Amino acid sequence: MTPPGLAHALLPQLLRYGVASAIALAVDVGTLVLLKTVFGLPVLWANTVSFSLGVIVTFILSRTWVFQARKIANPVAEFAVFAIVGVTGLILNDAIVWGGTALGWYYLLPKAIAAGVGFFWNFLLRRWLIYR
Repeated sequence: MTPPGLAHALLPQLLRYGVASAIALAVDVGTLVLLKTVFGLPVLWANTVSFSLGVIVTFILSRTWVFQARKIANPVAEFAVFAIVGVTGLILNDAIVWGGTALGWYYLLPKAIAAGVGFFWNFLLRRWLIYR
């Protein structure tokens, strides 16, 4: 059973992280579509670049709005750990996008699945490693 204080603190963070992630996802998917359809980049290259931009947006919003208390005081060290979690999320994201496109799915379908899985993966790891 979750202590009442933890649930009370976790829900607002989860909701704010959801909004921040939605903004980052808009940047991510918009960039992905632009790089793939306009510039003709292969889907995994486009996905890697677009996902990386989304990580930067998420970092800025997480640092300034989602989480007020942090376990890491140094912003450079905080970004380093944030980026490491982002890389694990990118590997997961690319694997799902690759798998879906290998099955012949339109690339945005596995991207949507990857975004859902990545949301919970990233929130839980970042909250556990970086934020309170």
